[in-house]
Amino acid sequence: SDETIAKSPALEGQQPDLIVDCTGRKRTIARLLDLPTDDGPRNDIARFAHFRGVDMSGLPEGQVLTSIMAQGWGWCIPLRDRQSVGGVMNNESLKQFGSTPEEQLLNVMASNPTLAERTANAERITEVITYSNYQKITQHAYGPNWVLLGDALGFVDPLFSPGLFMAMHMADLLDRKVFKQGPTVLDQPERLAAGFARVEREMNDWHTAWGEIIEDFY
Repeated sequence: SDETIAKSPALEGQQPDLIVDCTGRKRTIARLLDLPTDDGPRNDIARFAHFRGVDMSGLPEGQVLTSIMAQGWGWCIPLRDRQSVGGVMNNESLKQFGSTPEEQLLNVMASNPTLAERTANAERITEVITYSNYQKITQHAYGPNWVLLGDALGFVDPLFSPGLFMAMHMADLLDRKVFKQGPTVLDQPERLAAGFARVEREMNDWHTAWGEIIEDFY
């Protein structure tokens, strides 16, 4: 829209040649265009928050700690000045840990010896955040003047923290399979679509492989 273009000075008043959707799980273009999705069989929910003072001693710097639980799994992720702590399990199991997101997260942490020990002296500094709708793959990775990248295209499970890798890998695929010869491809719709189709096929293979690994894990 004219309003959007006016808020994007770098466009210099012109319509963009291509929009690359990097909005992650917000899935901006997929939602705007009401694109169909393939949803996986799992109905998992993540509850997590950011803390300070989580004990990450004995681990290599930057190491993500994953802890398996009977109903799912939990994590401690070191960030720059805080730690992310959370758990993933199906909705029915999660209800056993309380009636609110805060109760569920804290009780999940307390019930897991690893998380309980690591967070004994930790202070929660954010609200509890909820992610759902796991295993959602948008059926169309591209269209006229747009392409989806990373989690905006599809998300299978946070178990191996694949989001950044998948986004960067897809960006590399777009570079090598579509834009290797330069931006002139933007003026060749058939060639552009053929390149995007190759990227889409490879990303679908990745998502299928992730899904099989996740199913084996659970």
